[in-house]
Amino acid sequence: MQYKNADVRRLYADREDIDVEEARNLFLRDDILRAEDGKKLCVFIALHKLDRDVMYDLLGEMVVNRAMTQDHLSRIGRFLALLYDRASDDIILQGEDSQQAEDKLTKQWLATVFTEFVDFITICKDREIAEKFAAVFKSAVDDPKPDLSTMLFTATMRVWSRIDSPNDHIAWGAYYVQQCVYPPRSEDKIQQAVYEEKHQAAFISALKHPSVPIRLQALEGAVEKVVFWWDDFQKSYRSKFLDALCDLAKDSQAECRAAVFKCLRFFALNPATSSKAASDLLPRICKDGVDDVKEKVRYNCCKAMNFFVERANVTFSGFIGFDDLCHRLDFEENEAIEQCLVKLIKTKSPADYGLVLQKFVHKFVKISRNAALDYHRLLFCTGLIKLEDALKYIEALVGLINPFLEKKDEFTEEEEIESFNRKVNIKKDVFDCAIVLYATIQPTAAASDNSRVRTDLSTVNRIFSEIASTIFELFESHEGLMDSALTLASLSPNTVRFLPRFFLQVERDVRGGKIVDRKIHAFAMNDMNRFTQILLEGLTQVQLSSQKIASKNIPTPAKQSRPSIFLNEVAVIDALTAVLDNPATSSYLFNVSFEKKKI
Repeated sequence: MQYKNADVRRLYADREDIDVEEARNLFLRDDILRAEDGKKLCVFIALHKLDRDVMYDLLGEMVVNRAMTQDHLSRIGRFLALLYDRASDDIILQGEDSQQAEDKLTKQWLATVFTEFVDFITICKDREIAEKFAAVFKSAVDDPKPDLSTMLFTATMRVWSRIDSPNDHIAWGAYYVQQCVYPPRSEDKIQQAVYEEKHQAAFISALKHPSVPIRLQALEGAVEKVVFWWDDFQKSYRSKFLDALCDLAKDSQAECRAAVFKCLRFFALNPATSSKAASDLLPRICKDGVDDVKEKVRYNCCKAMNFFVERANVTFSGFIGFDDLCHRLDFEENEAIEQCLVKLIKTKSPADYGLVLQKFVHKFVKISRNAALDYHRLLFCTGLIKLEDALKYIEALVGLINPFLEKKDEFTEEEEIESFNRKVNIKKDVFDCAIVLYATIQPTAAASDNSRVRTDLSTVNRIFSEIASTIFELFESHEGLMDSALTLASLSPNTVRFLPRFFLQVERDVRGGKIVDRKIHAFAMNDMNRFTQILLEGLTQVQLSSQKIASKNIPTPAKQSRPSIFLNEVAVIDALTAVLDNPATSSYLFNVSFEKKKI
């Protein structure tokens, strides 16, 4: 039976009526602890319904023998902290029966329980069980009250003799406990100061320990504590601590390098350390991290940089160059890392869709054309830009391309022509970025019923048509621009309006046996009816030729003259295959055929 909030609330209201057997069944159940009054109910059971030895046996049996989630273990730890707060002191027991006093759960007895927990964590040979007790212990001491902190100072004193143990399991447990109970709280202030220095030395030694698990644990436990109490440490110690993190960012183990970037979230969340980390730590480790050979290191590095930009309100230019991000995006193959890089670069993209945007993309393509294309490919897919904004983005990006291309005949001097051609290549790359972004939004935009979207889409299509017409008229010999225009034309029906001679040329090529897939796609998306008519003629000829050869069963002479309108009949099959292999043209072909059938 699973207990819900209402059930636990009822049980807590009638807690005096709970018998011992029911108390044993309810104690420390996960569904009980999850409820609003669950911890209070378990505390009442521990204090008033169960003997302390019975409670201890139930606690140990549950942690050791049962499969438990980390959340359940954490809830048990928070229960123990609340139990210590509610437990009685020994003085209250003076007037009670001696046997009752012996079985009574007190703060002093709970101190021995925590001491045994420390032993389980440090010297238990079964690492899985040790880690379970570690999870309970960490949750119990996560935010201790003063009396619990003072008790823990004494209860955990034994870990200092185990920190330097040659046994890595023992040393790991000792460091774990040491990091959990920082800062030390002792009634003797001189003793507290001594152990404060020991704690600080232990943080550094854990980061430099030869054992990988200890280094990994320190990158969580030690970093969390040092960052939280950052202002309490001397400047020289803080500098030494940052140096240790920089050394770990170059560790031979990829797990450690990745953990360094993962732990940076502690710096970003603390206003006292975010600016320090952004200015002193990140510039020393991010450039190598983003180019690390291991994907998990690169991924954690990119996530950390994004986290700083979002939470610490800093710009990435303070710790890594724009060029470095572009070059990484150029060569990156992991999609998750690509998305992190695009998200980071997007923060530098101007919000104004005007000349500043064109300058940004111009700079982008000069650094890395491939990175710019990848950026625009993922911009809409990752949800970083809305559909309406994407159309405005494209319009701003290509709005001045056509007027620039039309100036071709104005330049006559050789130097002017060379300068113009260099600029044309840049414009071509910018045009490609717009086409890539258009390709990602086109299906969504075409299916939209929003009047604003449809108006903006018509505007973008008109600008594209003007650019394509100029390219076919003035730059027919420019292979790059022609390729861009054909790519654009193959994306959706009637996006680009071609001159009549383009269709005549493609038809001659098909009939002559020359198949260029990009031109086939462009032709089909502009005039599918005419293209299917050509294919039908060709397929009819193929059928007649096959029947003729089959009926005669005589090989056709190699040099026999053929009055065919298709010089290479195989090219007809190739043209049809080119259309069917492309998702956009294939879908459009079936849609046109379906409309014809309906008519």
